[in-house]
Amino acid sequence: MGTALLSVIALIGIGALLDQLMLHFERHAWIRWRKTTTSTGAGAAGMFGEMQNLFAPSNRHVVEEIAHKQIVRAESTTVDDVDLTGGTVRITRPKDG
Repeated sequence: MGTALLSVIALIGIGALLDQLMLHFERHAWIRWRKTTTSTGAGAAGMFGEMQNLFAPSNRHVVEEIAHKQIVRAESTTVDDVDLTGGTVRITRPKDG
C-alpha cells in the first residue's frame, strides 16, 4: 500500500514537472503546449444551443423556421436591371398580397 501510494505521488510530481517544462518551451515559442489564445466563445455558444435543444425542442423548430424564411426571402427577391459596366443593380421587393 505504501509503495503504491508513493508511486502515484511520484507520477503526479513527474507530470507536474513535465507540464512546467513544456510551459517553459511554449513561452519561448518552441512548441504549443496549451491553448493560450483567447477564443471567441463560439464553441460554448454551440454547446449551449445543443443543450437548449435538448431541454426545449420547440426552440429548434423556431430556429429552423427563421432559417427557412431567410432562404425564401432571398429566393423571392428579383433582380430587374443589372448594369455590369456601371456597376449598379436595381432590386425590387415582391408585392405582398
